[in-house]
Amino acid sequence: MDNPVLHLLCIYYTTITSHDKEYLFLSLPDNHKRQYNALQSDSKKAEFLVSRCALHALEKLAGFDVMNYATQTVSGNNQNFYMSLSHTYNAVAVSLFHKPHGIDIEPSKRFVSYRNAIIQRYFAPPEQQYINKLPWGKDKRFLRLWTLKEAIAKSYQLSLTHALRYDTVVNSDKLLLANFGVWKKFICGIAIGDSSLEKVHIRKYTMAHNDLVSFLCGYGRYRIRTSDLLHVRQAL
Repeated sequence: MDNPVLHLLCIYYTTITSHDKEYLFLSLPDNHKRQYNALQSDSKKAEFLVSRCALHALEKLAGFDVMNYATQTVSGNNQNFYMSLSHTYNAVAVSLFHKPHGIDIEPSKRFVSYRNAIIQRYFAPPEQQYINKLPWGKDKRFLRLWTLKEAIAKSYQLSLTHALRYDTVVNSDKLLLANFGVWKKFICGIAIGDSSLEKVHIRKYTMAHNDLVSFLCGYGRYRIRTSDLLHVRQAL
């Protein structure tokens, strides 16, 4: 039996021209256009525009037909898929999977000023040992766990405070947890809340926002990088 596939698309964007915004906006469904127009902040509008267009692009890349949107799910090809969205600074990540799940993306070189306070208050002893096992690289190890906890919050629709207390090292609920880098600039965490799954293929697509515009609107050239990761349940 083939392993189930989680489809993940990551978009890196900087300055989006008004021309590109216009094309991306036209590719949105009507309900997303209304949500976009209701936003006040330019940065929030950019995040919303890129993330929703990325979801539309992921549907095409995964070979799905016309999708119907609900709160946390989309339907297509006579199946229901759960979606998850994450954005940070100039990156957006979107995913589709047939089981509830969550994703989170963060800059891998981010300086976390509140790291020690969060660790002491919320992280379990095995997680503290994992982070502090070496005098260097603590921020990166902290971000690995942070992205997993953010992903767990989305997978179970929990508050972040609740998810922060979940011990990702012991992993008593046997969640499928995965970390990997994107463009050597970001770290992504995935949590799948189904203890029956032992292996999952993660099909990762990456592109820049101008490639997203070209791909959705059918003009010019675009570049899409694709890689497959086989994730097997394991401890950190």
